[in-house]
Amino acid sequence: MKDNLDNIFKIIFLISMLVLRGEINAQNKTTKEDFINSIKIPLVDSSYPFYYMSNISKSIKIEPYDFKHDKFAIERNIIDSVLDELRYNSINDTLNDFWICNIIRHSKCLDKDSARKVVNFQYYVTLKRKWNEKKKNRKIGRQVRKQKLAYDKQPEYTKRVYYFSKPVFTDDGTFAVIKISYNCGSLCGYGCTYLFQKVNEDWKLIAQTNCWVS
Repeated sequence: MKDNLDNIFKIIFLISMLVLRGEINAQNKTTKEDFINSIKIPLVDSSYPFYYMSNISKSIKIEPYDFKHDKFAIERNIIDSVLDELRYNSINDTLNDFWICNIIRHSKCLDKDSARKVVNFQYYVTLKRKWNEKKKNRKIGRQVRKQKLAYDKQPEYTKRVYYFSKPVFTDDGTFAVIKISYNCGSLCGYGCTYLFQKVNEDWKLIAQTNCWVS
């Protein structure tokens, strides 16, 4: 009887320790929003009073060759096991998500249609013309021309939308990979996949790969 009680107490103790460990890990885990707030975001000028970002947080797939030949990663001696762990974690996290925009500093989140209107005024004009043809209202044409002139005068940062993938972390939370890009209209954009390392509680950009420009 005593042995059974001892075993029960041991099981209860082990369960309690596992629960406590899980709670501690959950508290120490960096959320994707915390990560964005903690890094110096590539491509986003710090002088911008705000920037537009897509509210969709797409998953990212890290390929075996990513960063393997990057000179910055090689100089910093990023070991293969770190990159392999990031690749494995990206494979096991394929669900798209949404950003909690109200806690990301200086950002203004947009849904898909709103983003298209920001970067492609012609898309907006086309919608107005269709509506104009349907309503037979000549005032719409004048309104569109007036709004186009106002659009052309806007600062450049109001004509681009940034896209952030879901960051992928190593299990110990010391490395992270994220894909960041922006779209500024037809045949206008830029993006890269970035590797960050946490050093003394600060995230440092240490490598980039798969950059493209349009």
